[in-house]
Amino acid sequence: MNSNYFITQLEKRYLSVLRGITTGTAFEPIVLWGGKNKPETTVQLHEAIQQFQLFEKGAGKLGWKIEWADWSSKKFGNQKWPAKIEVQSIEDYIFLLGKEKELDCFECKLKELKQWNSTITKWLAEHPDVILRYLDSWEGICNVVDYFTEHDTSGHYLRSLPIPVHTKFIENHEWAIVSILNFLLPDKFGNSHRSLEKLAGLLAKPYLFTLRWLDKGCGIAYGFPMEVFGLQPSTLQEMNWEINEIWLVENETALYMLPERENALAIWTRGKAIALLEGIAFLKKGKLLYWGDMDEDGFFCLSQCRAMYPNVMSCFMDVYTLKLQMNKMRTQPSKYIRNSQSNLLESETIAYEILYKENGRIEQEHLPQKFISEGVKLIK
Repeated sequence: MNSNYFITQLEKRYLSVLRGITTGTAFEPIVLWGGKNKPETTVQLHEAIQQFQLFEKGAGKLGWKIEWADWSSKKFGNQKWPAKIEVQSIEDYIFLLGKEKELDCFECKLKELKQWNSTITKWLAEHPDVILRYLDSWEGICNVVDYFTEHDTSGHYLRSLPIPVHTKFIENHEWAIVSILNFLLPDKFGNSHRSLEKLAGLLAKPYLFTLRWLDKGCGIAYGFPMEVFGLQPSTLQEMNWEINEIWLVENETALYMLPERENALAIWTRGKAIALLEGIAFLKKGKLLYWGDMDEDGFFCLSQCRAMYPNVMSCFMDVYTLKLQMNKMRTQPSKYIRNSQSNLLESETIAYEILYKENGRIEQEHLPQKFISEGVKLIK
């Protein structure tokens, strides 16, 4: 057991610490114990002691306070070993994690948001990670929230409203906008709608999901005799297809990478638009497979899909795929915010944790076609 172990333990408390900063709660010292896993070799002993001392608090130096205890070892003789390690202040804690600049940004944005709306503190405390995730987007988010709280938008299309941000911006930050509106004005916006259009009574333009028959015979049998076609969510809800295998893919290219399959259908979810596929009866009947990017958003969508359809299984989103295709991994454009995801199976969780540590991603269309085709053949 060495200093890296304790740093990992401190990282797991990061959201809790940010929550305390948001509510103005005093920092409680964090106590870590040395434990029984002592070094087995002289080299390990010297390296461990050096690591502990590297972060040890001293005069004018931040770090952790170490309570050294005598350790009598037959192999090493009389030694000193940490019996207790304590992080006494928020300054020490942030120093140990190397997040001084990030915390400065967090506190600055937190102050701005409280000045924008003093009642939002409780919401921010429930979602402190979102402050960092949308660090450069809060001015736009606040403008959108202000507009919807000050105007009656029912009966209008979103694009027709004079909101000072692009519609794409609203789509990318919809969860935060809807959640804040729910919180600030529960009487007006306090319902279960996840869609801003439904929440604010906006007119919705027809949304078309692109579908591809992996078995062209199904298209003829069900009256859609074309390989690729588009349907609205409401139409999909009316379909009572008996499909043995349904693929949900995050990106359009992946729709065409799938090989032909007997009695099978593929649907391009467009990522977070997967929420619009809730309540589709035929998705509960056959084998449901989800294939998305191996990155934060991809696993988030998988989690969201499994919340709607517990029967869904992922494909090419596990640790096996990650290790085989590690050379395809690239850095994710934005830093991971969530250090874990709900509704993931063990192999998916392990893959996510590896990607989180590396801030990495593997886009689904970058997987070799041969690898995809051979992998699909294994699915029975």
